[in-house]
Amino acid sequence: MAAERLQAGRGSRYAAPWNPEVTLRPHTTAPLASRVSIPPLASTVPNAPQPTPLAELSLDVQEAAIVEDLLFAFMGYEGQYIRFAKGYDPTEERDRLSGPGFRILPGLDPSLHDLAISMLKMATYYSALEAFVDVQSREEFGAVNHALCAAVRKYLQDYIVMIAELETQFLTSDTFTVHVLNIHTLPTSHLMLQLYSLAQKLLQKNGLLDDESDDEDDDDVEDYDKVIERLTEGGDLMPGNMSAKKLCKGGVVLGLVTQRLESMAGDPAARTLLTSLLRDASKPYMSMLNEWLHHGAIRDPHSEFLIKEQKSIKRERLEQDYTDEYWERRYTIRDKDVPPQLEGVKEKVLLAGKYLNVVRECGGVDVSKVVPDVPTTFDDSRFLENVNNAYAHANESLMQLLVTTHALPARLRSLKHYFFLNPSDYFSHFMELGNPELKKPIKSVNTGKLQYLLDLILRQPGSVVSLDPFKEDVKVEMNEVTLIKSLQRVVNITGIEQGEALQPLSNQPVETDKNATGYTSLQFDYAVPFPVSLVVSRKTIWRYQALFRYLFSLRRELGAQELQP
Repeated sequence: MAAERLQAGRGSRYAAPWNPEVTLRPHTTAPLASRVSIPPLASTVPNAPQPTPLAELSLDVQEAAIVEDLLFAFMGYEGQYIRFAKGYDPTEERDRLSGPGFRILPGLDPSLHDLAISMLKMATYYSALEAFVDVQSREEFGAVNHALCAAVRKYLQDYIVMIAELETQFLTSDTFTVHVLNIHTLPTSHLMLQLYSLAQKLLQKNGLLDDESDDEDDDDVEDYDKVIERLTEGGDLMPGNMSAKKLCKGGVVLGLVTQRLESMAGDPAARTLLTSLLRDASKPYMSMLNEWLHHGAIRDPHSEFLIKEQKSIKRERLEQDYTDEYWERRYTIRDKDVPPQLEGVKEKVLLAGKYLNVVRECGGVDVSKVVPDVPTTFDDSRFLENVNNAYAHANESLMQLLVTTHALPARLRSLKHYFFLNPSDYFSHFMELGNPELKKPIKSVNTGKLQYLLDLILRQPGSVVSLDPFKEDVKVEMNEVTLIKSLQRVVNITGIEQGEALQPLSNQPVETDKNATGYTSLQFDYAVPFPVSLVVSRKTIWRYQALFRYLFSLRRELGAQELQP
């Protein structure tokens, strides 16, 4: 038997037994991390028994000893004749993530030595992958990394089962040689190489191995909410010396797996492996995607989804003033974190969820119901169909809400009445009654009195505007800025946040008309409730006001010309 030959060759050189102690490591946020302490290096064990030199063993005994040590090395441990390479420190995280190198004590037959060295690469891969799962499954790396680590862990468990089966064959068969072991491990070694290469790429992206100088991630730099949240919790921004811009998670991880899958198109075994990894890693991402597409909600505790929500923009503030730019700043796309599968439809994904948010705010339809039979992975043939259907449904729901429940066409007709003076009979009456006030200098104009007159005229029966259900939203204002300056500023509007006034151009002081009267400063304001304000925003109202002042000035000039003899 191989074990008996090995025992006979070793002799009786064990001076004292070695009794290492195993302890449990402190709890970590990585749910898949090993809790068992790292064993000490053989070179550091005091009074360690030395095995019989290989040169003194016969070829058969050498082969049996090396097979046994290889089985140990495959599981990440040192053997009698196979030790970790000098310079490897298992207590250093970087060394564990890179994987240990192995060396064989001198004296081994060259044919066995070369074959054993080539097989030890698989041992390096396994040890590195064990460390990768320990590190990459920490809480801060996000759900996609956790799912990927769980998938890798399944392969590592299958790997250990294979090693156990090989050990059984070694102990029960006299014909189990290094060459037989090599044949049995070749397919697994290839798969372990693929897992190892992917793991190393992810670790490099995270800055845990090589110091890659990536471009700064503007999204993370501007994510003040996350920075403030971490500071208020009293902790560091990231564990260890990692920075937020180095963190590779979510769509970036899926993108790396996808790129690797595309580059391995000619390798069926690698392609099957990477397809399985992508399927498992994409499940939590698809769960977030479906939640956003069908409910307009973001459940993204690790900031790895392609849609970013600015939580500092509160819903209470949004209910008071929905300018279009303001709404767009609440939900934005993390352009650098978009998976390749969503690159072509990312705008539809963004709009679908935003539209559902509007519908949910207004209670237009029930967006809380569960949508059955949605795709859960990227390789599902219904994946793009799901996105397109969700976008169409959200678009239709919002349009239905605006057109029917909130009467958007009637709102637009109402704007036409007051800003485009169509019809103008009520306005002529208003000018007649308000003439005493409108002739006064702007400082002396009683805006409250003009508002009372306008309300009185709008309620008179017989006029078109008296039937307008939104006449209560019209208010009288005075604008001291000249019409020309107002037009110049309106042209340059980009987006106004709640509570902000229209700012002057190029930081110039506001130029008011010193000779302004009620006639030159009169304008209407119009209160637009949410969600109609998404279409008729605050900056749209300012443009309408500028047009009204221009039309009003033309009307006065024409009226003055008609009065001339």
